[in-house]
Amino acid sequence: MNKVELKKRKFPTRQCRLICQQIYGREIANSVWSDWRRAIGVQLRAKWITGDQLLRLGAIAFIREGSRRHLLISEVIEAEEIVSPTLIKAIEFLDRESVLGADVPLFLSLTQGCAPHSSTLYRKIPGFSTGKSYPQSFVLQTA
Repeated sequence: MNKVELKKRKFPTRQCRLICQQIYGREIANSVWSDWRRAIGVQLRAKWITGDQLLRLGAIAFIREGSRRHLLISEVIEAEEIVSPTLIKAIEFLDRESVLGADVPLFLSLTQGCAPHSSTLYRKIPGFSTGKSYPQSFVLQTA
């Protein structure tokens, strides 16, 4: 995957937040996350974020890691270049290895054609949590 392919894809908002938290180095508060999304033009309750928007969010997380208050557009563009290889590696890992717990129903509906309810997942998968990542092979075996 390269930067052009990254910009063409869409990603679940939850996964984008987890990736940005890894870049940021700590948990991102809800108010901060909504401010960042609003700053780059993501709708309030958007379930999906484009690759271009994810790149900008990652750049903002990279800049904010140093506790800077004001952002310049030139800084964000420079940070996009620095962050893009990290984002690409994280996305490739997520694509081939794991599924976020909250996205398990979507993953199963795309792969098997059925989308179990979250209560079913809590019964079938011991210690299931929407915030954890699970290997795709494990999810396919248990469902």
